[in-house]
Amino acid sequence: RQQPGYILIAMVLILAAISSVELVRGLNASSRDDAREQRLARSAMREAKMALIGKAVATDNTAGSLLCPDNHALNDATWSGITEGGCAPNGSEDIGCVPWKTLGIPPADQVGIERLWYALSPNFNSSIPTYVNTTAPSRDKLGMQINLDKLGSLALSPAYSNVIAVLIAPGPALNNQTRNATDACGITNAPNYLEAANATANGNLVAVSHDNTFNDTLIPITNNDLYRPLINIVLSQFANTTAATTHGLQWYFAQTNSSSSLLNTPSSLEQYVIPSPSPPMASVVMGRSAISTQFDQQFDTASVLNPGAGGAGCNGVGSSSPSYTQASSWLCYNRWYDYILYRGIGNIATLTLTLPPPSTHSCTLTVNTTSSPDKLVCI
Repeated sequence: RQQPGYILIAMVLILAAISSVELVRGLNASSRDDAREQRLARSAMREAKMALIGKAVATDNTAGSLLCPDNHALNDATWSGITEGGCAPNGSEDIGCVPWKTLGIPPADQVGIERLWYALSPNFNSSIPTYVNTTAPSRDKLGMQINLDKLGSLALSPAYSNVIAVLIAPGPALNNQTRNATDACGITNAPNYLEAANATANGNLVAVSHDNTFNDTLIPITNNDLYRPLINIVLSQFANTTAATTHGLQWYFAQTNSSSSLLNTPSSLEQYVIPSPSPPMASVVMGRSAISTQFDQQFDTASVLNPGAGGAGCNGVGSSSPSYTQASSWLCYNRWYDYILYRGIGNIATLTLTLPPPSTHSCTLTVNTTSSPDKLVCI
């Protein structure tokens, strides 16, 4: 007579066990889905990060400046994926989507994730002109030159500060988010894709564990990420060995055909690069540091801007003879001369750039004015 009761209890226990198993399976499946989406997101963001840096170091405007974000709607067949023509050089953060079409990379939705978002330090955006002859904003007038003293303005908690840019992969829409193909990719719609401070464009972003209130995945573009490849471009542009005797270091060499005599002859290199009068090299204080030996020289942009009587300036348009021609005007206007260490012995010159601490990365370009090929070594 008691058996039916036992059977009922047993059935309840079995159903509870089955429910628990199904719940665990559901949680495990959800966890696996989230992990898979994060792997896809990180892979897509790494590709976008490399493309953004590659574009930045090769730009003709100011090497090291990054594309403005894309602010167009997803269903805009013409403009979606295209960088904006300009983003304001002020405020805390430029935010939008990765301009995948401009970069020549696949859109993120091809691998089954939301389009990638992109926060950029305003002082690194590529829409700021390097130099203009008017009162219009430019890097030299705004004090927004890109060089080794310039850091990003974003923070990515809990691990990063002074970040140049941050890539953000939104997870699936959460309960309070609605998304449409007509959404423009900008601050107005950011809360429907991003969570917490990531949606506020205040320059402070966060990366925390995923839960039911947060599922953004983020990776930064740090100063080290950008400057490591950039200093190679700076050295190569300044050496400019393909420009014969009319630009940059080749112009210096052409004055005496010897790098060491350039350092010891006031009428040549010293006249155009270091302040007048020209004391012995061992005691000259130039740019950011004192000269350590007779053959070490830190180029000084202040003197380059007004080289000797020529008054050539960064654009290399000399008003009197001898004419002085820059290797690239962006090198001058962004004050890269202040950071290049020059050493010349005989017909061989070396140009060195070293990243500031805590990095120990350094690149040296060796240029031989006779027949040996140039050599770039980074450590």
